Amino acid sequence: MAPNPVIKHNLLQTCLGALILRKVHQNRHDFGFIFDLDAILMKGARAIPAARKTLLYLQHNNIPFVLMTDRAMNMEIPYSLTLREDLWLDTLSTDQVIQAHSPFKQLVPQFVNKIGLAIGRGDQEYLKYLARSYGFKRVVVPSDLSYAERVHISAILVWDTPEDIERDAQLVVDLLLSHKGRTGTISPINGYLQDSQPPIFYSNPDFDGFKHRINHLWTEKTNEVELNNQVLYGKKHVESLRYAELMLRKQHEKIHGTETKEIRKVFIVGDYGNIKGGTNEGASRRGADLVTCLVESSVHEAGTALDVVPRWVGQDVGCAVRHALRGEEWVDNEFLGDKDK
Repeated sequence: MAPNPVIKHNLLQTCLGALILRKVHQNRHDFGFIFDLDAILMKGARAIPAARKTLLYLQHNNIPFVLMTDRAMNMEIPYSLTLREDLWLDTLSTDQVIQAHSPFKQLVPQFVNKIGLAIGRGDQEYLKYLARSYGFKRVVVPSDLSYAERVHISAILVWDTPEDIERDAQLVVDLLLSHKGRTGTISPINGYLQDSQPPIFYSNPDFDGFKHRINHLWTEKTNEVELNNQVLYGKKHVESLRYAELMLRKQHEKIHGTETKEIRKVFIVGDYGNIKGGTNEGASRRGADLVTCLVESSVHEAGTALDVVPRWVGQDVGCAVRHALRGEEWVDNEFLGDKDK
C-alpha cells in the first residue's frame, strides 16, 4: 500500500519543525557583527568571495549585522540598494549601511532649526540636498555666504574634502574667531572659543589635509591655543563605533522584537582602523563586550607588528564569523565545518 502523501508531508513538516526548534533553543541570539565594508567585504566594486556566503548565512539565521565604510557623499537608499546587489544579498536596509557621515543624523535634533554650514566636494546643491535628507532644515555652503550680510552659523559639518581647501579652511577659522558664529564679525571676548562659536564635526578626518590646514591656520591666529571644539567621526573613532552599535541594536530589535534579550557581545570584524576604535575604553555605551577581529584580507599583512592587539586574527570574513559562532557554541555543522584555509 502506497504511503499517504498527506501523512508523509505532515511528518516531514513535524521533523523540520523539530529541527528548527532545536536549533533555536540551542543557538543564542544576543550578539551581532559590525563589519568594515572596505577590503573586508568589498575590493573596489567587487565582493570578496567569502562575503556573500557569510552575510547570507547571518541573514538566514537572524543574526544582526551592520556595515561600516569611510566612503561618503552617497544618498542612503540608492547606496544601500547598490551594495545589496554587489553583495548579492536578499535585503539590506539603509540603517545597516553606515557611511562616514551617517552619524550626523544624531545631530539633527540639536541643529534641526539652526543654520549649519555644510562643507564637501562636488555639486554644492547636491550637498545641501544630502544634508536636508538627513533632516537638517537650514543648510548653507561656503558659496552661499557673503560678508556683506550677517549669517549665524551654529554648526560646521564637514561631509567630505572640499575642492577649495584654502578658502574653506579660512572660512572655518574666521567662524571660530567670530562673535557667536556670525559671519563677518570678530569676538569681543578675551580668550578663544568662549563666545558660542560653532563646533566642527568631521565625518572622516583622514581624507586629506583639510583638518590639518584648519589647525595650522588656527594655531597661527591664536599663538597655538588648542582647538578643542572638534568632534571626529570615522571608522577608527569611538563616536562612529557607538553609532554603529546603536544601529546594530536597532537591527536586533527589528529582527527579534523590542522585548528580546539585548545584545551582550559585538564582534568588530575589520582592518586596523576598526580594531583601534574597538579597543578604546568605554567604546560601548551599553557595556557590551567588543570582540575585535582583525582580517588579513584587508591592508594588514600577516606578521606585521601592531600597537593595538586584536582579540583574534584570521584570513577573511568567513573565518572570522565561524570563529565567533564557535565561541558562542553555535550549532550548525554544515557552516562551521568549513575549513578555515
